[in-house]
Amino acid sequence: MRWFDQPISARGPWTYDVRNMYNELRHFPFVRTRVEGLALHDAVREIIDENLRLQDSERHCELHERAAAYFENDWKK
Repeated sequence: MRWFDQPISARGPWTYDVRNMYNELRHFPFVRTRVEGLALHDAVREIIDENLRLQDSERHCELHERAAAYFENDWKK
């Protein structure tokens, strides 16, 4: 994903406090604040994406499909 906010983060598989995680991410130098929420630096996002694609291609496809569905539904609202 190019960006994420707290509601998007809350849909993840984690069991910890999303608000705290989201606020902690702001401190990393590769995280940028945008109007929509937070965004990873392009190079970091691409490295993570490529690693997931190579390590678990099924999960990679699943996450891309879920992100596309989420943003398509959000766009229609």
